[in-house]
Amino acid sequence: MKLTFSNQKRGQFRTGTLRGAAAFTMVEIALCLAIVGFALVAIIGTLPMGLNVQRENREETILNQDSTVWLDAIRSGAFGYNEITQYVDRIVVSNWQYQFDATSTNLLRSQAYVGEHGAALTPGVNTLLTSGDRVIGLLSTPKIVQQSATRFESNYVVAYCRAISGTAAEKPLQGNAEVRDLGFTYRMVVDITPVGSIDPEGLQTNTLDRILRDNLADVRLLFRWPLKKSFRPGLAEVQQPVAGNSKLVFRTQIGGGFTAYPLEPSAPKIPFYLINSREYK
Repeated sequence: MKLTFSNQKRGQFRTGTLRGAAAFTMVEIALCLAIVGFALVAIIGTLPMGLNVQRENREETILNQDSTVWLDAIRSGAFGYNEITQYVDRIVVSNWQYQFDATSTNLLRSQAYVGEHGAALTPGVNTLLTSGDRVIGLLSTPKIVQQSATRFESNYVVAYCRAISGTAAEKPLQGNAEVRDLGFTYRMVVDITPVGSIDPEGLQTNTLDRILRDNLADVRLLFRWPLKKSFRPGLAEVQQPVAGNSKLVFRTQIGGGFTAYPLEPSAPKIPFYLINSREYK
């Protein structure tokens, strides 16, 4: 009986020892930590890429929505778009006037028309953006305007804008520079080119070409972003923010007569162009 009892106790002791040896060893734990570490490195490495893709998708979605608003405002001649002044910081229209004949083209003068908020008015140079007519009137400036049979002007329109769609915090104009920098801003180049040609000899007799030139235009909106910082009033043009490498281009055609309006008596030399889709020349 003693021998049998001793064998039973030895079996129980041996069974308990085997159960205790079933735990993970330090080597196994180290291997598990190494595998988890490799997985975390892979996840952390792809996280910035995913955030960048999400940010780019958000910015492109905003610009897709904003482009629709800008195109509709230009097409409708700013009718019903007075609130659009909240989203434009500055508009610069660079203007060059040329004299041409059958053999040569000469530059007569160059200047820039500027529209912005809270600026000191210079007659014939800048205007305040206090209404939708003034904003769209500058943005609708055609790229080529024929003034006479031997004279034309070339225009280049650039606007510094805030996102029309997006979060509510980005909507109003902010006096705090830090708050402005947090909002999504972009630079928009508006290119409105009349369909048709300008006869360099002033001998154009094609009536269809003249009608197309006066009543139909190709519209091209070029968006560049991100801006390194938001626009700041009072700084020179060379000190204003530079746009990044991201860009989107939107194109359409607009029908209607282009008419120049003297919207501001204090600056009669600044031409404002509005498109009337119900009138044709």
